[in-house]
Amino acid sequence: MKKILFATTDFVIKGCIRECVKQNFPGVEIYDVTRDADLKYHISIQEDTILMIDKFFLGYFIQTKTTCLKAINPKLRIVFLEKGDCSIYFGLRLYNLNADGFISNADDMTCLKKQLGLIVSGHKSFPEQVQYEIDSCTHINDKYYCSELTDREFYIAVHLAKGDAVKVIARDLHLTDHCVRSHIFYIRRKIGWKNLEDYAEIYKQMIDRDLGGWAC
Repeated sequence: MKKILFATTDFVIKGCIRECVKQNFPGVEIYDVTRDADLKYHISIQEDTILMIDKFFLGYFIQTKTTCLKAINPKLRIVFLEKGDCSIYFGLRLYNLNADGFISNADDMTCLKKQLGLIVSGHKSFPEQVQYEIDSCTHINDKYYCSELTDREFYIAVHLAKGDAVKVIARDLHLTDHCVRSHIFYIRRKIGWKNLEDYAEIYKQMIDRDLGGWAC
């Protein structure tokens, strides 16, 4: 493994990754690639590379962009990061999309060292809660929990980001209040929802997607 790239806007996680690699993986090159140009430059070099990335950088429509990156460099392995406790269904979604790993509590150096060590050694690594669901096949093939966001879910999330109430969303999309609440339930599972700022991130990504380019 030649190098590790990391793309996250969280400065705590940035610091943890740098320190973890410096202490535990001497000789491995590490680069901060939060600019699109830097990311595309590094992955275009056909080397064994690990890209550590948070869900906000690639956006909630993950499948298309991960496929694109691996097409540029088939040796690329993509690992997702999350600050705080594990979002189980988001982890299952990543597994279904053939991600190479998912590290929750990435701001915890002990956890980061353990999981990154497995990944550097060539293994896939998911949190215990996610691995249990994978092994038991409880939800792994459930499209309602683990698939990409539908267009309707995406635009409901955009409404939520703008502060619209359920009744307003239902009226605008010609749905019942119950139907909107059901969509919100699955949106939260799919994106690993933590707080209202996640909806704002979806709104930002909608603008970026419609204007073209990457959501950084």
